[in-house]
Amino acid sequence: LFHYIDDANGYDDNPDLVLYEPYDAYYPEKQVQLLKLWDELGIPHQKSKQVFGSALDIIGLRVDAEAMRITMSSERREELKRGIAVFLEAKSRSQPLVEWQRLAGWMQWALNAYPLLRPAVTPLYHKIAGKTFKKAPIMINREVRHALDWFSHRLDLTDGV
Repeated sequence: LFHYIDDANGYDDNPDLVLYEPYDAYYPEKQVQLLKLWDELGIPHQKSKQVFGSALDIIGLRVDAEAMRITMSSERREELKRGIAVFLEAKSRSQPLVEWQRLAGWMQWALNAYPLLRPAVTPLYHKIAGKTFKKAPIMINREVRHALDWFSHRLDLTDGV
């Protein structure tokens, strides 16, 4: 069993499904055993999070065990690309430090699936290094603009890991 924050996942080589009565749904046997344990311990869980199969979303990334690939859904990629576009469209050609940090963290998360895009994040971190005032505006320079455009364009071209 693997666990991350409030997501647990694992492998069950038994293809037989077992009825979990509280949800009136069939799941792999090990998953039903875990749900029953959680019930006994009083740990809350939701039916919507009880998914199984060879491809699962884990921390927002699509993990496909059969294809041996980790990617982002097209919706998540488009959302990130829109976020980059909004960041770059600032009328004052600057953004507060907190927005730089938010975008850098979002891009850093995407690197879990697309590590070859890492060079595009470096200019952001260089630009905000040593800055501490969250609302202070920071100018978006040509290097950062180029890096963000490059990242956004390559996001659709890469296959994930």
